[in-house]
Amino acid sequence: MGEVGGVGMFFIYVMGYFIALVVVLPILLVRRFGVGLMVFLPYAIGGLFVEYYMEWVLVRSLVTPWAVAGWSTVGLAVGFSADLAYRFLPACLNERPRTIITGAILGIVNFLLVLVALTFFYTERQAGSGSFLGVAYYALPFLLVSSGFGGYTAYAISRETG
Repeated sequence: MGEVGGVGMFFIYVMGYFIALVVVLPILLVRRFGVGLMVFLPYAIGGLFVEYYMEWVLVRSLVTPWAVAGWSTVGLAVGFSADLAYRFLPACLNERPRTIITGAILGIVNFLLVLVALTFFYTERQAGSGSFLGVAYYALPFLLVSSGFGGYTAYAISRETG
């Protein structure tokens, strides 16, 4: 893969659409605060064991085993950011822009929290043109657009099922 061979967590950029869709749709269908956080709960619980084994036992790339809990917290915080965005966006917004903005906010929070995790949880720092931050100049706008579109798709599906 050349210069991007060592990129960590590049899927955050690529999967922004699907993450927003999977989180915003339950928020629209269930209409309860905290649903976005609950979407990430299975990931957080199951991810503890996988992350611990892969990153601490096998590779020893984490600075401490507590970084495993940090990764699980990142997921929960991303889901909670969608809950907060959807609930506290101005009331004058109708459902469509509200879901688009919620998806975009989820995408940017996901980006920022993964950046924090990659900066502080690992013994070796990523750097260079193929690193997570090194591809942000073209991947971050893609993430925001695709996350917003994921929010819109959730809106469209909820209109069909509601």
